[in-house]
Amino acid sequence: MLLRRFALLSAVISLSSAALLASPGGYTGRTLKTSTSGCGGCHGSGRNTGVTVAIAGPATVVAGAQATYTVTVSGFSGSGGGVNIAARRGTLAAVSSTLQLSGGELTHRSGVTVPATYQLTFTAPATAGTDTIYATGKTNGDRWNWAPNFGITVTPATGVDDGDGLPLATALAQNYPNPFNPSTVIRYDLPARMQVQLTVLDLTGKMVATLVDGERAAGSHTEQFDASRLAGGVYFYRLATPGGILVRKMVLTK
Repeated sequence: MLLRRFALLSAVISLSSAALLASPGGYTGRTLKTSTSGCGGCHGSGRNTGVTVAIAGPATVVAGAQATYTVTVSGFSGSGGGVNIAARRGTLAAVSSTLQLSGGELTHRSGVTVPATYQLTFTAPATAGTDTIYATGKTNGDRWNWAPNFGITVTPATGVDDGDGLPLATALAQNYPNPFNPSTVIRYDLPARMQVQLTVLDLTGKMVATLVDGERAAGSHTEQFDASRLAGGVYFYRLATPGGILVRKMVLTK
């Protein structure tokens, strides 16, 4: 009889402990896009305002273009964190290894240590208008909350030839995120196939990284820059083509 009671008690404790952790396979349909229940079905009956879920990224994106965003979950440190991210019209893709795509939405791959930052890309719809990114985040225990909905203005494509969809001129966009730690995305546009060199320089002008050194096709290109081995500070990224040189500044925070 005692053994039976002990086994039953152990099972109850095991189930209770499991309920406190985010599902290792992740969940979708938990954002304000489709539900007002959030994580309440498994983790408490209501949201915890001590949990902060924040979406950061460009407020304006050109139709059909791609931009990088982050979702940060904080408020209670520990393991068992999770997230669900959705977009109203655009297309999402995972950048962080802790994210996976499921049914058009992003969710965690396994319980994540909190505070946590998830990086993703958003591809704007082909038509101008508005869009929204939604997110629900969970920390340790049964604590979860929604992020404020992040509104995006999708603007018509400009500087693009309507005939073939190619950029009309060479351009170097501001990196995003900026400031960043440890990685950021740099985008550049080419009106024709050409030789390209994309490098990163420190404040003294010393080259610290070469991201591209070769021929690239016409169109928009993105490169991810990982600055894990560099000290924090101001850096410059430089795009050199046969038509000239473009330079922008970025800040690495450590």
